[in-house]
Amino acid sequence: MNLDPFSMPLEVDDLAARRATLEGEVSPSSMPRLSAQCLEGIAFGIVRFSSEPIRYRLEFRRDDGGALRLRVGICATVVLRCQRCLEPFDHRIDTRSHFRILSRKEDMQADPSADSRASEILYCPEGRLMLEEVIEDEILLALPDIPKHEEGSLPEGEICRIPTLAAIDPAPSNSADPARSPFAALDSLIEKR
Repeated sequence: MNLDPFSMPLEVDDLAARRATLEGEVSPSSMPRLSAQCLEGIAFGIVRFSSEPIRYRLEFRRDDGGALRLRVGICATVVLRCQRCLEPFDHRIDTRSHFRILSRKEDMQADPSADSRASEILYCPEGRLMLEEVIEDEILLALPDIPKHEEGSLPEGEICRIPTLAAIDPAPSNSADPARSPFAALDSLIEKR
């Protein structure tokens, strides 16, 4: 019987005992938070996901001390809107993360300095993990704060152009014309005093 790992919580203790590795592909449209971000599109500048599926790999292990470990690898392509030129561009996400899994809140109070092999702690209540949530979290955390074309990412001869005022309002500005001055209304108020 082949069960879909997205349909139910995963038992991390069992997976680590078996040294299980879960890998596969999933469509971004099947993930609610990512789909919502694409619909809103404003918070992260997401335009859409590419037609490529999201590829994932999760490795569950126990270390020598018996602690639960998780390695996560995610590969995806998302189309973002450049905040310089406002044009869409492909942003490749290729992230690797290492976690120590904790299933009890009491363990959260432990001294994190004693654990130098995991960069982050992943809290899994009752030892259960939703695969979809881990993948979505990793993608959302991998999005840039300010989406923009990277140096050298455009085809040869193309540059990321910042929209100018002339491109928005092609009418030339005439600063000598007082009617077009933003302070013209203030001048008339001063003259009335």
